[in-house]
Amino acid sequence: MKKTAVLQRVFRTPKSLVLAVLLGGLAWHPVVMANDLTILAERSKGLSLTGDNNKVAPSERLTLAAKGRVWAVKQQGDSAYNLICINQTNQSLMLNYNATEQPWLTDSNGTCSVNNDSVYSCSNDTQQTTLMCRSQLIVNNNTGGGITDMTAVALRSLDNSDDAFYRIANSVMEQHKLHFDLCEDMHGAHAQGGVSFIIQPSGQIDNVAVIKQGELATPMVTDDYAQCMAQAIELWRFPTLDYIYEMEYAFVN
Repeated sequence: MKKTAVLQRVFRTPKSLVLAVLLGGLAWHPVVMANDLTILAERSKGLSLTGDNNKVAPSERLTLAAKGRVWAVKQQGDSAYNLICINQTNQSLMLNYNATEQPWLTDSNGTCSVNNDSVYSCSNDTQQTTLMCRSQLIVNNNTGGGITDMTAVALRSLDNSDDAFYRIANSVMEQHKLHFDLCEDMHGAHAQGGVSFIIQPSGQIDNVAVIKQGELATPMVTDDYAQCMAQAIELWRFPTLDYIYEMEYAFVN
């Protein structure tokens, strides 16, 4: 059954008036060369690199902490892909990078297989899944002078209207949809539920929590999926805002 998601504003608290707020950070343009793997540090968590920058060499290994995630851009010939992987274990994993074909990032101590064109996983000798990854072809935006996973939002300033805010909020959500899809790959079907969070005027996300009571209550049996969604939302970033927004992200069957 197809699942949908809805952003709902609970209420907003005024901040000091800002005449014009520049829109930034919604579209990124990583510079990637053939067979490069470029780590997006702002979308990754619990990742240790042995090199001095965000470029990963084929011989380089990465350490991914327990329940950590790595988000990268993989250049493959003339195409580029978003790649997100999540450590599903309670211990660190050592990852290998394969520059030529999927699976690109693998558990160095596990056995890995490609489930379909966009999803692959690794497991240990007891058949426990240790690493799960999903990839997504990046659309080449020739007008933007770089590679981006979405069309840049056509707003140079943000006024105080909810419509303008929600256009930005939905754009941020679309940028992270790959993470949501991976949550569903890992945890399967889920019940109606939601995640609450606060967007500070700085654009940072605070107080991310799974909703367990009320109309959008999430049963404990589906808590893994809800926690995965919460971990995705905690990495969202907004431009500077005029208000503190208290939000709910609702997911329903």
